[in-house]
Amino acid sequence: MLNPTVMAFVRKLQESPDLLARVNGQDVSDLIKMAGDMGFKFSTDEWMTTMTGLQEGELSEADLDKAAGGIIVVCRKAGGEQQEFTVTLNFG
Repeated sequence: MLNPTVMAFVRKLQESPDLLARVNGQDVSDLIKMAGDMGFKFSTDEWMTTMTGLQEGELSEADLDKAAGGIIVVCRKAGGEQQEFTVTLNFG
């Protein structure tokens, strides 16, 4: 299931290349903290579940109607393992 707060943060990332550049390469915990500081409160599990759902095409009909373009978010899991999420949508 896609978390609406994570989706709002993803849309914010799409709108701001500078913010996306700051997020890419961070630990997931740092990404979660940055999002929280911006008013987007969600857990690591909510982030991972939503990003995985996006990669696997878990979009509602309304989301599919608006989807086009994309972004790539790269972050590190605890322990330093890199996790790349390619998100191919753009909510207009």
